[in-house]
Amino acid sequence: NAWARELSQDSSGNIYVNGEGASGDVYIVKADSSGTLDTSWDSDGTAVFSPSGTANTAGDIFFVNGSLYWVFTRTISSQKQIGLAKINTNGSLDTSFGTGGYKYYPFPGGISAEYMTSQIDSWNRLLIGLDLTPAGNRDWGLMRICLEPGD
Repeated sequence: NAWARELSQDSSGNIYVNGEGASGDVYIVKADSSGTLDTSWDSDGTAVFSPSGTANTAGDIFFVNGSLYWVFTRTISSQKQIGLAKINTNGSLDTSFGTGGYKYYPFPGGISAEYMTSQIDSWNRLLIGLDLTPAGNRDWGLMRICLEPGD
């Protein structure tokens, strides 16, 4: 069982769809503009990612200066955190980004932060709308991440 979450296109018209599997893994499928799977993408057109933690939420995939990024939620010790991955053109993680291709953004004081929506602003910064749960209450938040240069 798996379901699609988001869709994005690159400047060549290739189509990327991300989604979640029942096991908590997240996948990104790449197809050309006609819908044919691109077998240069993780050898079968589907790349599967398993960041540390549980209850991963697929989030968004997007391009900045030709680089593909994926923003998501993960849970570590009952605290939800925002995660960000940078993905190479062949569907593998860019291990020069963060730790093993991932960066994580925990909030202090046990506040859980769950991804809700995102957008790239005119300066190529990632804006993330958050659902926050400080001390059992619910609130909203906004997070901004500078992606390039230097990530």
